[in-house]
Amino acid sequence: MKGLVTFLICLICTLWLGAIAALTAQNPSLVSVRLLVLESVRIPLGLAIAGGVGLGLMAGALLQLFVRRP
Repeated sequence: MKGLVTFLICLICTLWLGAIAALTAQNPSLVSVRLLVLESVRIPLGLAIAGGVGLGLMAGALLQLFVRRP
C-alpha cells in the first residue's frame, strides 16, 4: 500500500511539472505578483505558478502539524 501511495505522489508531481513546462513554453511572458501594496519583480508565469504551488504545499504540511486528529 505504501508503494502505491509513493507512486501516486510521484505521478502527480510529474504531471504537475509537465503542465508547468508546457504552460511556460507556450506563454513565456513576464508577470509581477501584487499583494496589497507589495509588488514582486517581474518573473516568468511558470515560475510564479510553481512558487504558488510550492507555498501551498508547505502551508498544507505545516497545517497538519498543528491540527490534532482524534
